[in-house]
Amino acid sequence: MLTIEKSLLEKVDTFLTFHSISETDGILVAFSGGADSLSLLYLLSCIHPISKLKALYVNHRLRSDDELDKEIEVNRRHCASLNIEFILIELQKNEVATIAHLRKNGIEEAARYIRYNKLNEFLKKTSFSYIATAHTKNDQDETLLMRMFQGSRMNFASPIKEKQGALIRPLIHISRIEIEEYLNKKKVAWVEDSTNSTTLYLRNKIRHSLIPVVKETFPRWKEGLHRLNDEVEELNDYVEKVAGTWESQIVHYDAENEEVLINLTMLQNLEPIIIRRVLYRGYNLLPFENRLRLSHQSVEDIIRSILQYKGQYKRIALPDSTITFYNFQMKWKKGSEPLGAFYFSLVYSTHTHLHHSYYLCREEHVLAKVGDNEKVWIDDSVIVGPLVVRSYQEKDTIEFNDGTKSLTSLYASWHIEPSKRWEIPLLVDDKGVLAVLGRCFLGKDRVAKRAFLSPLARKLTTLYSVLIIKG
Repeated sequence: MLTIEKSLLEKVDTFLTFHSISETDGILVAFSGGADSLSLLYLLSCIHPISKLKALYVNHRLRSDDELDKEIEVNRRHCASLNIEFILIELQKNEVATIAHLRKNGIEEAARYIRYNKLNEFLKKTSFSYIATAHTKNDQDETLLMRMFQGSRMNFASPIKEKQGALIRPLIHISRIEIEEYLNKKKVAWVEDSTNSTTLYLRNKIRHSLIPVVKETFPRWKEGLHRLNDEVEELNDYVEKVAGTWESQIVHYDAENEEVLINLTMLQNLEPIIIRRVLYRGYNLLPFENRLRLSHQSVEDIIRSILQYKGQYKRIALPDSTITFYNFQMKWKKGSEPLGAFYFSLVYSTHTHLHHSYYLCREEHVLAKVGDNEKVWIDDSVIVGPLVVRSYQEKDTIEFNDGTKSLTSLYASWHIEPSKRWEIPLLVDDKGVLAVLGRCFLGKDRVAKRAFLSPLARKLTTLYSVLIIKG
C-alpha cells in the first residue's frame, strides 16, 4: 500500500508527464504558505530540479501588518530549507480595494486579478515556462457550486482547468484531506490565513456554510455534481465547436482599425446559445491589455438587440467597448466613442459619451439626498427591460403626475429649437420614457411619475444617478 507521500508524489509526477512538462522547464509557484501551496512546493522539490523552481508570494496588504510579517518570515524559512528562491511582491495599501472599485467584482476577484498579473509579469522576466497554482479537488468542487448558483454559462463546466497556456494546477486531483495528512506526516507546519475561518468572502461562505448543509442533506453530493459537470462539459464542447464554425464564417477582425465586424444577417438566424458563444469569441478578439468580464445582463441585452434588429442605426456602450449596429453589420470596438446625432445606446458604463463634450454619468448604490436637484434618481426596480439612453423622437411622450405630455410640447415650452432637440438625452425602458435630462441644454431634468423617487426616503438602495456633464 502506498504511503500518502508516495501517493501524492506519483500523482504530481503523472500530471507533469501527462502535460509534457520536462525537467528543463522552469516552474514559478504561486506561494502563500498555506497547506495547499506549501505541499505543492514540497512535492515539486522532490521531483523537479530545485534550480527550475521559484516561489512567488504576493502581499495583498489585506490583513494586519503583524500577521503578514510573521507569515512572510515563516514562508522565507520554508523556501530556505528547500533551497528554493523566495520572491516577495509587496502591493500598496488599498491597491486591492482600488482595483475592486474599478472592476466592480469584489475584493476576492480584485486580489486574484492582481496576483495573476504579478505572476505573469514576473514569468515574462525569466526563462521559466510555467506558473503553478495549488488549486485542489476541493477548490474545484467549491467553484462548481459557486458557478452553478451564480447561474454561470460559460464557466460552469470544469471552471478550474488542469492547464491553461502557461498556467498549471498539479494538485487539482488531490483533496485537501490528503494534503493535510501529507504535511502532518512530514511534521511540516503551514500558515493559516486568519480570514479563512470567517465567512467574509464568498468562497469561505461556500466552504463553511453551504457545503456542510449540502453534505448533510445529500451525502453523495460530489458524485452528483461531477456527473452533472461532465454532461455540461460535453454539451459545452459541442456548442463551442458549432460556434467556432460560425465564427469563421461571420466574424472578421480588422487589425488595421482594431475592431471586430460581425455579419448580423447570418447571426440572427442562429439559436441564442450559439449567438452567445459567437459574441464571447468576438469580444475576445479585441486587443485589450486588461480585459473586463462581460456581464450576463449585457450579453443577454446584446442578443436581444441582435434578434430585434431590422437595419436601423443602434449603439451599445459597454464599460470597456462600444458596439454599433448599422446596415446589418455589427462593429465592436474597444473604448468609448461619441454617439453623435440621433443616438441610441444601452446604459452599462459609468460614463457614456453622447456627443460633443457631453457624457451620461451613472452611479450605483448611492444615498439620495433631500433637496438634491442636480441629478435624476431612478430606482432600478421600476426599470422594465434594458435601460436605454437615446435622442428624442417626435412621437415621444412622458407621464407626469398631472398627466401625459408630449416631448414636442415640453421642449417648445422650454424654447428649445427643433434642430437642437435631438441633443437632449432621454432615459427609456420597455414601457417608455423614464426621464428627460434637459438641464444642460437650457431645459430641465424631469422624471416620469412611475420612476419618481421621493427625496424624503433617505435610505441606501440601488439607485441610478444620471447627470450630463461637460468635459
